[in-house]
Amino acid sequence: MAFSGATRYFAGCLIKTHDGRLLLQQRGKHWDRFPDTLASFGGQIDAGESYLEGMARELAEELGAKFSEDQAVYLGAISKAGLDNALIHAFWWHDQANSISGCYEGEPAYFNDAAAILAQHNITADVYWIVKQCLSKGLID
Repeated sequence: MAFSGATRYFAGCLIKTHDGRLLLQQRGKHWDRFPDTLASFGGQIDAGESYLEGMARELAEELGAKFSEDQAVYLGAISKAGLDNALIHAFWWHDQANSISGCYEGEPAYFNDAAAILAQHNITADVYWIVKQCLSKGLID
């Protein structure tokens, strides 16, 4: 997918776990990019990957998850402050198979509903947008 001005592409995902909780990651206080921030899972899409392939790879690396396209909803693509010339492909994914084996990057952050996420004081702009999209589509409460 092309976007005027974008030279880097990312994928980001809000996850609904097998038991119905919403999962994001809490980034460390000393991280270079977006420190001490509640963020989506995902990352940069490699050259030659589709955004779905990139999302699957990132979730495998960060969570040990087996991303299933048929359980995912593509929400759209957005730009984000702090990621110049970048476009983020945003997803909501329900891990119905309980494939997540750990959290290998940030700390896992579980929530029962969207209001609990939106009440956090330091969330990334893409998480805010993803949560709002999920609410408007009836994917989460």
